[in-house]
Amino acid sequence: MKKATLVLMLCEFKVSSTQLINLQKNLLSKSRVAQVLTLDFNEVYYTAKDGFDIYLVRQKGVVDSWYALRAFDGKTILNELLFIREKTADLVTDKFLNVNSGESFARLTSPTGSSSRALSNEEQNDFKYIIDDCEGRHGGEGFCQREKGESFQACYNAEMDEFCDSFASCIAATVTPFPAILIGIACSCMARVCPTPPATQ
Repeated sequence: MKKATLVLMLCEFKVSSTQLINLQKNLLSKSRVAQVLTLDFNEVYYTAKDGFDIYLVRQKGVVDSWYALRAFDGKTILNELLFIREKTADLVTDKFLNVNSGESFARLTSPTGSSSRALSNEEQNDFKYIIDDCEGRHGGEGFCQREKGESFQACYNAEMDEFCDSFASCIAATVTPFPAILIGIACSCMARVCPTPPATQ
């Protein structure tokens, strides 16, 4: 996913009263998990990409805990994601649960680098639930970036590594959770194959 595209998405986050009503009345009633979460509707962010609506909603009472969804036509939920960020003095741990597939993992970022690992059963219980790139990099055309045969975790690691290609972008990814959540949603759906460029004469 092009970093400029992701940054543009972050600038577009906003939610109108109409969008909020649609989220609460039409979409969340069809959610697999939102009905069992305690959501803070004072903390809702929205963007639209590729004809899809993307909502991020903070969970009440849990620091840096978010529910995210990607929807079509304002009525159909396509992907749902749960996200928790934990911080210590020298470590940021981002935990993800792809609601559609049940896949989960944690990505750890420290001053010396980053790594990822599977979540334990206990960590999964923390969830309280019992972008364009056609320039030879990871992903494909459009917002969705998961390649054929790729795991959720592998897609996320590849996309975050692309985003975090400078000191400034790496800092941004640890200061705000939005890049991590957007990349998580983008890796919850399959990328479109990039068109083959015309042969040169």
